[in-house]
Amino acid sequence: MEGGKHLDPPLDKSSTPRNHQKTHECSECGKSFACRSLLLTHRKVHVGSGSTEGLEVEKSNSGNEGLSSSRLKPYKCEDCDLRFGQKSDLLTHQKIHTGEKPYQCLECGKFFREKAHLRNHEKIHTGKKPYNCWECGKSFSQISGLWHHEKIHAGIKSYKCYECGKCFTDSPSLRKHEKTHTGEKNEKCLKCGKCFILKSTLWLHQRRHTGERPYQCSECGIRFMHSSELKRHQM
Repeated sequence: MEGGKHLDPPLDKSSTPRNHQKTHECSECGKSFACRSLLLTHRKVHVGSGSTEGLEVEKSNSGNEGLSSSRLKPYKCEDCDLRFGQKSDLLTHQKIHTGEKPYQCLECGKFFREKAHLRNHEKIHTGKKPYNCWECGKSFSQISGLWHHEKIHAGIKSYKCYECGKCFTDSPSLRKHEKTHTGEKNEKCLKCGKCFILKSTLWLHQRRHTGERPYQCSECGIRFMHSSELKRHQM
């Protein structure tokens, strides 16, 4: 990972006895794990954080030990050698290398590689938050947001900044943080020319030009530019 280091998440000692055999093996690097959930978490190192590509078929000493990776995953990416069980998964993965993002949000203009990612993103604009944290009850519009939030309760911060040593629960947070060290402001407003470190800050700024107020109070109908303004209003 560019600019940062992905550290293996700590094992949960309460659910993983010392003598527990590591029967779940990663087909990409050969590393073994005591339970499938840890293997799936590790696999994100190979296919990208938050992605589920290629996670459905894994080598296990108790299961498909005799089957080769090429038989289980006949479709190979020529750019990075990752293999996939279905051609559609390969075609979706290849968009990472080409940079292709054909699906656009009509609400804010953001582009996405997959239609499913666009559908998840659109929930932000509707205000619906169907994913709830069992630990604290906080709700999220996207399941990826819930996964990242759950790491806070678990104390997992796998992404470390080389510059200051600060750790983060996900790679996007690390990348945003790293820009505070470089001071780079590559996100420019085409309306007024003002530059920003983060794209998210640019989007918030652009609402001042467009007058967009996407956050609406369900009680009185008043709309706000920022979610924080809506929260203060509802208190």
